[in-house]
Amino acid sequence: MGFVTRKRVDTYLSNYSSKLTFEGMYKADSVMPTIMVKKDSGKIVNYDKSHLRRENTAVSNAGGTASLYQIGFDSDSTYSTKARAIEAIITQDDLTQNDDPVNAERDMSSALTELIKVDREYRTATALLNTSTFTTATLSGTSQWSDTTNSTPFVDLQTAVVAVRDAFGYPPNLMIMDWEPALKLVAHPNIRESKLVGNGPLRREMIEKVLSDWFGLKFMVGMAMYNSALENATASLTKTWGDDVFIGYINPKPTRYSQTCAATFQMQPGEIIRKYPYDRIPNAYFIQKWDFGKDEKILDANGGYVIENVIA
Repeated sequence: MGFVTRKRVDTYLSNYSSKLTFEGMYKADSVMPTIMVKKDSGKIVNYDKSHLRRENTAVSNAGGTASLYQIGFDSDSTYSTKARAIEAIITQDDLTQNDDPVNAERDMSSALTELIKVDREYRTATALLNTSTFTTATLSGTSQWSDTTNSTPFVDLQTAVVAVRDAFGYPPNLMIMDWEPALKLVAHPNIRESKLVGNGPLRREMIEKVLSDWFGLKFMVGMAMYNSALENATASLTKTWGDDVFIGYINPKPTRYSQTCAATFQMQPGEIIRKYPYDRIPNAYFIQKWDFGKDEKILDANGGYVIENVIA
């Protein structure tokens, strides 16, 4: 990948340039919080649920014999981070023959960073919407939320919430879907006729209140799209989060003695930009965006639920 020097005819505007970016809209860090690690792979201790048994703890008197308990463990889990990088070449001409607002190093750093983010968002969405991993309800025809007459999204959500709580122990605290399914949900009579919405114009915070008060869910909308076209072909924008919905329990700060459906294991030091010379062209150099390693890991599939094909 290299920078394309712009050939000047007229002077460029310095206070505006056109670029589609989803910077600030990526949800991967929120739906798969980071656990920093020093080694690229390792094991995870999983305690079993023996400490939750209903034991008879009564003894005959103060000197009686107490029941003996022994800590139990489930099978270990593992993580394995994978380093990722993308680079480009910047020449002296790129640096000197472009006018403001084009800046070769700044523009390339921004583009490489977003490419890393696009890939991470895609990997995260793929992991959380994997119907082979999670209990899944597949909607079709009149059950899809785009059929506002016959579908029942509140029933679908209630089924998901109960299923997660029964299998995982905690009820889910998060729901994420693409902007288009979210638009259909917001317009659905189940939402609009809710007594929690109240009178007047429907606002996003009202929807969030309904989902929070009724189901305890943080409502997240995945806005990001990616270009699924091959290099140098006409761009084709594709929804990263598709037409499916993930509902699950995500611990925002996973730590010792905690439980979460999913997390990202991040190899230190994380992400950096670095430069080094390109010997084949005088005064040219490589610019690289490095991520020293991530593993987007489903830690407990019982903590998630997928509603597939929610819109037609």
